Amino acid sequence: AGSLAIGASCVLGVSFAPTITGTITAGIVISHNATLSGNEGTSRIGLTGNATVRLEALIRVGGGLTFSEQVVGSASVTQSIAITNIGTANLNIGGMTISGSNTNTSGGDFTINNNNCGTLPPNVGCTLSISFTPSEPIGFKVANLIVTSNAANATGATPNNANSSGTTSVGLSGIAIPVPAPVVKLSVTTIGFGNVISGSAVPSQPVTITNIGNRPLNVSGISIIGQFTQTNTCTTALNANQFCVVNIFFPASGVGTQIGTLAINSNATPATNTVSLSGSSCQLLSFRQSRFFVSGCGN
Repeated sequence: AGSLAIGASCVLGVSFAPTITGTITAGIVISHNATLSGNEGTSRIGLTGNATVRLEALIRVGGGLTFSEQVVGSASVTQSIAITNIGTANLNIGGMTISGSNTNTSGGDFTINNNNCGTLPPNVGCTLSISFTPSEPIGFKVANLIVTSNAANATGATPNNANSSGTTSVGLSGIAIPVPAPVVKLSVTTIGFGNVISGSAVPSQPVTITNIGNRPLNVSGISIIGQFTQTNTCTTALNANQFCVVNIFFPASGVGTQIGTLAINSNATPATNTVSLSGSSCQLLSFRQSRFFVSGCGN
C-alpha cells in the first residue's frame, strides 16, 4: 500500500507455484481512490496458469536381503531385489556394486548374478538376483548393495537437475558356517598303569572316542605299538556326539617298564590320533632276595 503521484507508476510481481495439476485461475484485487467520485473503489486483475507434473525420475528399491546359514565355499539359492521407477521421467541405472569388508561383485561373499536393469520408463521395474557364497572366516557377514542412478530421491542427487546422480543402498547379510566334518575327541591322551605285580590280573583302562563334529566319524583302524593289547566297540560309524570305547590291557609279565602307543585311524583331521601308554611290572621278593635283586616290588 502506498501513494502514487500524478504520472507515477509501480510494479507488482506475481509468481506461480501450483500444488495441483491442471488450469488454475485467480485474481488480484487492488483497492484505490481512482474513481469519478473520488471515493474508494477496486480494480481486479485476472490470473491464469497451467500446472503440469514435474518430470523427474524417482527410485524405489526393495528391502534388504537376509541369507540363512551357508557352508563356507558353497553358493546359496539366489534372492531377488525389485527396483521400480515411481517417477515421471526415465530412470537411468548407472551402475551397481556391493560394498563391504568381505565382499565384491566378482567372487566375494555376495554376488550379483543377474542384472537386467538399465533405463526404466515411469512405473516400470526390474529384478536383481543376488547369491551368498561365504568365505573364511566363519560368522556373520554384512554388506551393502549400492545402486547409482539419476533418481531425484537418491542420496547425493541435486534437486531439479535431471543430469545429476546419486546412490541408493540396501543391506545384505548372511551367516558362514564351517564345512561339515567329523572331529575326534579322546577322553585321555596318556594312560599309565603304574607298578603292578608280574602275573597278576590288571584292570583295563578305557579310552573313549567321541565325534564332536557334524559328519559321521568312521574309525578305520585301531592298533597298538608295544606289549599292550586292546578291545573296542568301534565297529560302526559314529554320528555327531556318539562315542565308542577302546579298553587297554597291560600284560604284567616279566619285570621292567613297558611303553607303547595306541593309534586310532579315522576319516577326521588329523587322520591319526594317539594315546601314550606305560606301565611297570615287578616281582614280589623275600627280604633275602631283595638284597640281590633290584626289580622286586618289595614286601
